[in-house]
Amino acid sequence: MQRLALDVGTVRTGVAIGARVAREFGVLESNNQLAIKIAQIIDQESIDELIVGIPKRSNGEGGTSTTQIIKLIDEIKLLCPTLIVETVDEAFSTKQAEIELKELGLGLAEAKRRVDAYAAMLILEQYNLGSPVP
Repeated sequence: MQRLALDVGTVRTGVAIGARVAREFGVLESNNQLAIKIAQIIDQESIDELIVGIPKRSNGEGGTSTTQIIKLIDEIKLLCPTLIVETVDEAFSTKQAEIELKELGLGLAEAKRRVDAYAAMLILEQYNLGSPVP
């Protein structure tokens, strides 16, 4: 099962792809064309399942960006009605991505360019660890 993961931000959205092994796919601008761009990737890459990170607070409630992310999910579902969509808690995924990219020895500019896609990859890895292998 081919999966696509999103780390949705207000400026940029990180994208990762993979079935059993997650890999960075790229970064998209978070604008009014985002759902359409994601739907195109879903079609081109034959995606079966979309995993979307939603940050949760320590009390389990959604963060301030939850409404924006749910709206994006609804737009994608309209464009891809047969797509399976799952959400996972992605609190601190970007912070973890920053730490790991620094540990890899990347320069500041390279790390900044990749951090959103890397965070999406971490979201997909997290999902894959808790999801049965098809």
